[in-house]
Amino acid sequence: MSQLQVIIVTPEHEVLRTQAEYLSFPTKMGELGIFPDHTPLVASLQPGIITVQKKGDNKDYYAVSNGYAEVSYEHTLIMAEACEQPSEIDLERAQRSLALGEELLLKEPDNAEAHRMRIMRALTRIAVRKLLQH
Repeated sequence: MSQLQVIIVTPEHEVLRTQAEYLSFPTKMGELGIFPDHTPLVASLQPGIITVQKKGDNKDYYAVSNGYAEVSYEHTLIMAEACEQPSEIDLERAQRSLALGEELLLKEPDNAEAHRMRIMRALTRIAVRKLLQH
């Protein structure tokens, strides 16, 4: 099976550069799956889980925040505000962020969208961190 080149970057550093059989990531329109030779496109990311399937059932997971994905015939480039591997995620910190987001959502309804984004990012980080335990 042919491979696609996956590149994930944040403003701070390059998170990943690898070959993969399949890639999925969260967009504003839903989950998008990419196989080699996918039609080129640009998509807006939302907080969620990136799945990189390398060989067979070997998968890596990343928690991603907002950003963009550019798919070309040569590669898929994900440019994210933040992207973390499971081992980089502080579970207790993510749980505190979730609790704070839920509290602020109730106290500050005028800022509901910002608080929902905090909650979504925290839930994503918790889910990806828990994948490390399996």
